[in-house]
Amino acid sequence: MIDVKDIIVSILIILGCMLLTVSAIGLLKLPDFFSRLHASSIGQTLGVILIASALLINTGINWSSLKIFLIILGVFMANPLCTHLIGRAALLNNLKPEVDEDTGVDVLGKYIESDKEGKL
Repeated sequence: MIDVKDIIVSILIILGCMLLTVSAIGLLKLPDFFSRLHASSIGQTLGVILIASALLINTGINWSSLKIFLIILGVFMANPLCTHLIGRAALLNNLKPEVDEDTGVDVLGKYIESDKEGKL
């Protein structure tokens, strides 16, 4: 007999694997560093959280579920923070994002210059 818990766990694992796959494809196909960073960060964070949530539901309430919850919390906090720091370090080391040819505007340029001068 198929249980509702098993269906929910299967759906979460499938969605998590799909997000991780799309993140990996985005990492290979997107044109510049910042697009790749964005795709990998969001896909990995959500994919790992969905798969760990499936494990959390599957194990029930015990000490292992507390450990899995702490892993989810750590990934939820650390991955976006590290991605932000990597992107900021790239900007401060003069790695420029690709500019749209239609508008020709570098939106982050004025913030980068004021940050290097210590105004932010």
